[in-house]
Amino acid sequence: MSNKSLLIKKYPNRRLYNTATSSYVTLDDIAQLIKRDYNIEVVDVKTGKDLTKFILAQIVLEQQQNGYELLPIEFLKQLIKLQDNNMGKIFNDYIKLSMEYFIKHYSYIEHLTKSSTDQKYVFDYWNRNINMMNQRNINFMQIALSAINVFNINKNK
Repeated sequence: MSNKSLLIKKYPNRRLYNTATSSYVTLDDIAQLIKRDYNIEVVDVKTGKDLTKFILAQIVLEQQQNGYELLPIEFLKQLIKLQDNNMGKIFNDYIKLSMEYFIKHYSYIEHLTKSSTDQKYVFDYWNRNINMMNQRNINFMQIALSAINVFNINKNK
């Protein structure tokens, strides 16, 4: 995690204010700061409520609108469905671990593509690792669901 932290205040007029530079910023500015590894916290000036997740989600969704296809429709539908049950913590942990694994291997792939003349090897490596990650994710969910089922069976006895 970065130790470069910034507080962004959100005003009732929807403007975002960078307290470090004493200037208003846009969502694009915040996205660029995040890409430069800043740890951003967005707070509503009026209520003091932490709006960071909301603002980050807004940035991702606006990028989607501009043609950057990161989140498939089926994934978004499943997110909506998950809001109505108690799987939020498990899902949050699952996504966090999956992202860490993805980033770890993505960084290695970037390194390989810059240093390797054999691009086919790089993409074969990537595909093997994505398939391994998918299998690990499936195994994780099966174990998690089994644990939940055992808990529910014991709870109902």
